[in-house]
Amino acid sequence: MRTALVLGGGGFIGSHLVRRLKQEGYFVRAVDLDVVTGATFELGGPDIVSWNEFWERLKRARRSRRPSIHVPVLLMRLNALVTERLPGDIPLTNDLLTMLEHGDNVVSDTTAVETFALPLVPLDEQLRRAA
Repeated sequence: MRTALVLGGGGFIGSHLVRRLKQEGYFVRAVDLDVVTGATFELGGPDIVSWNEFWERLKRARRSRRPSIHVPVLLMRLNALVTERLPGDIPLTNDLLTMLEHGDNVVSDTTAVETFALPLVPLDEQLRRAA
């Protein structure tokens, strides 16, 4: 069963969204807390993995046997300059590349877990659910 967290679930739009998600088979947890108003939460799982390991795990979850090809970041930046201007939701942006270059994308702030009382889900389980 897929899970959805709806912030502002007690409001007009949020309550309709909760109802719709439940109809589509989601387990829904709605939050309407004053403490979350205007707050920023880091979301992530408990696993620390490299970019290459992430892709290997994703391919395994999708049962893909395609080889991985390493492309220089400069070439990907040129690609991102083009794809950022195309219509649609293409998941390649210069912001994403900058984030990936920094290497440490680990969420260490536990505020979201404590506030929403949702457990951290390991990466392999997240990929299995999404695949």
